[in-house]
This record gives sequence, C-alpha cells and structure tokens, in this order.
Amino acid sequence: MPRDIAIITPAPLVFEHWQAAAAAASEASGGPHSLLVWPPSWQFTAVCEADVTTISTPDLGTVLTAAASQLAREPSELRRLIPETADFQGAQTWWTEAWAPWGPGGAAGVSMARALAASLGGIAQAAEGG
Repeated sequence: MPRDIAIITPAPLVFEHWQAAAAAASEASGGPHSLLVWPPSWQFTAVCEADVTTISTPDLGTVLTAAASQLAREPSELRRLIPETADFQGAQTWWTEAWAPWGPGGAAGVSMARALAASLGGIAQAAEGG
C-alpha cells in the first residue's frame, strides 16, 4: 500500500511546478540542480491524458505519483481534514492527491511534494508510519 500525500496549494499544479520541485529536491540532496530543468536521470511521465504524473529515477524507481489538482469547493471540509490549511487566504485552494512508496524512494517523493508545496505557498501532508 503506498503512502498517501495531500498537497494543498493556492493554484493547481502544472508540469512546470514538478520541474522546479525536482530541481529543489536534487539540490537538497547535493545533486545537480537548476531552476529550469530537473536532473537528467529523473523521468516524468504523464498518463491518463495528463491526469496523472509519475516521477521516477533509475536507482529508486517510482518515487511519486500525483493526480490532477482539484479545486477544494468546501474550505470548511478541507480545514477539518487538514487543520494547517486554516491559515490559507484567498478565493481558491487546490487539493492534489499523491502517493509515494514507503522507504528511500518514497522519502525522495515526499521531499519533492513538500518542496513543491512550499514553493507555491502551500503545504504537503504525508501519512506517517509504514
């Protein structure tokens, strides 16, 4: 069973956001980095007509799978599920479901999700345990 991650942001996630997150995760791990491109070994694949993005590396396999962002239509329900979103201001809040494996590959995926959320002024909440 994969590790669930909820990514909450003020705008929907697009492919360019994943590129920037990959660069940030690589930089944090001491690898190659750029704000415009991800490390060449990271592979991004859009499936289901781009409704799902998978991110993998040759050494870790799939590190993160993310569904298309959905507009959170009920802010009160979002605050109930993730209390940290109570501080969010603005007219729109977007919810992106993501999944990472448990273990080293999943840790890289969670780091990427958190870096992405932070870069957009949002949060990423990952399931604990394993």
